[in-house]
Amino acid sequence: MKHLLLIIPFLCVANQGFFCSCVYQTLDKHIDYTDAILVGDVISSREVTGRIYIRYEYTVKVKHYYKAKQIEKVVKVVSGAGGGDCGYPFTVGKSYIIFGTKSGLTKDSTLPANTFYTSICDATIPFDAEMQQKLNKRLTRKYP
Repeated sequence: MKHLLLIIPFLCVANQGFFCSCVYQTLDKHIDYTDAILVGDVISSREVTGRIYIRYEYTVKVKHYYKAKQIEKVVKVVSGAGGGDCGYPFTVGKSYIIFGTKSGLTKDSTLPANTFYTSICDATIPFDAEMQQKLNKRLTRKYP
């Protein structure tokens, strides 16, 4: 029992690195720090297993986009699996407003062209007309 009491505080501190922690940001900050904002339908998903993480790669059919040089009609969006890695839980067949970055799961990784990373810490949400109106007021809508 004595040993168990010594181990419990260590486990609580050690596990803190495995939980997702997001900092609240305004919409304008999200717009500033993202590489692309797109509106589209998730048409498929697949699990990708890496050395450290399990992540999901979603195929998204783009309806229109904001804040990107050029986006194809179909792009890939990568996110974690959830449960502590901040992964966004997309559902195939649903529409989303996706705030994506070109960096990957780790600080030094980058993603291929027309592939973006998002998480629950970004402003990504299921499609919402009110959010789209806010984006329309701030940015120019483009089409693939």
